[in-house]
Amino acid sequence: MTKIQRFQRKRAKQRKTETRNHAKLDSRFRGNDKGDRNNKGANDKGATFGKFCVVSRSSFALFGASRRDDGFTLVELLVVIGIIVILASVVFIAINPSDRLQKARDDQRKINVNNLYSVLRSYKSREGNLPACVGTIEGDIYDCTGALVPDYIVSLPEDPSSSCAYNTGYFVKKNASIETFGVKAMCAEGEEEIIVGSW
Repeated sequence: MTKIQRFQRKRAKQRKTETRNHAKLDSRFRGNDKGDRNNKGANDKGATFGKFCVVSRSSFALFGASRRDDGFTLVELLVVIGIIVILASVVFIAINPSDRLQKARDDQRKINVNNLYSVLRSYKSREGNLPACVGTIEGDIYDCTGALVPDYIVSLPEDPSSSCAYNTGYFVKKNASIETFGVKAMCAEGEEEIIVGSW
């Protein structure tokens, strides 16, 4: 075999080797390109899904906010009503309106008793003695209407309570020995009696 033949044979092997290498490289490049395309598709899908999630969350937040702006829920209303009822009960117990009303009526009785006592004193000062309706036995001031109304008082006061069993609710009596007298509220509701003068 001549040198030329050997060179040609060697050259043919090199070409064959180069062809195989080029084929391998080409198959690798094609595989990478296909993988890139798959990855790109997956990334695009992920981006689309991520955008959908973001939009969905935003829409849900907006929807929740709009629902929230519509008003209170039933549970919230019940909680608020319960708190109001509890506070009202505490305030009602603290104020105790029945005791306050009772005190207000007794305060009015004290005013009426003082007024009647002053009227009888004025009568005694002018006439020199008490009216005949005032005796040593206690009696309703109602019996003194003719002697006192309208010269000394426009009208006789009545007890502020509608449950009082007496005509006016105010009794009067005198002490014969020293000519002193007193006026008493017969329907007083407090623990202490309401009396002005000597009883």
